[in-house]
Amino acid sequence: NPLTVAPVLELSTADYMTLRHLTLTGGTHGLYAHNSSTNLAASNIDAISNALGGILIDTGSSALGLDHLKADQNNGVGIQVDGLLASLTDSIASNNRNKGIYLINTGATRLEANDVFNNTGNSAYGIYISNNIAGSPLVVGNADLSLSRGNRVHDNSPSGIYANGNVIVAGNTVYNHSSGYGVYAHGGATVVNNVVFDNVNGVYSNSEEIRGNRVYHNTDSGISVGGSPSITGNVI
Repeated sequence: NPLTVAPVLELSTADYMTLRHLTLTGGTHGLYAHNSSTNLAASNIDAISNALGGILIDTGSSALGLDHLKADQNNGVGIQVDGLLASLTDSIASNNRNKGIYLINTGATRLEANDVFNNTGNSAYGIYISNNIAGSPLVVGNADLSLSRGNRVHDNSPSGIYANGNVIVAGNTVYNHSSGYGVYAHGGATVVNNVVFDNVNGVYSNSEEIRGNRVYHNTDSGISVGGSPSITGNVI
């Protein structure tokens, strides 16, 4: 019904659901999981052209694994998870009118092998992470460079990756952010073994460590810091 104002697919108090091979378009959200809907698994889901956002797993809900998602041309965040999440991999978040991927206190998530681009709007980082859960860190990318499982984050406005808290940003390729930062890290996040180029500013950190990155051809600063993070082994 074109007059209905609602998510295309809504999960409320729905545990251990598995979703596969769906195209969700024209709602407030493509997929909305809330009211303690836990342990969702979703694969090959396209959330396209929704009014408020593509995929939203709201506070108190959780997901085991999300893979091969496509969140495109939504008038809000592409993929947002505000609860525990094991992994988000092999997905595309593009052309959204806010952040591409937005994770809030998702724990020891693996966020890898995603392509995140052309997300625009006020504070529209391609990937925005805030993780204050203790224990194993949330990993944006993959520290084993031989696997080629880093994220490709590019052409977002204004910036690429924002990481705050218990987060490691590792093995990603981040480029072509014409009005902000390639990687912005603080609150304990570390930045290791990334390739960051063709941004206004390459890497900023007031956190723990900036190590082993290749940072080049950024128009303003390569690496800038606040505080006293450890800066070692970078090629600038």
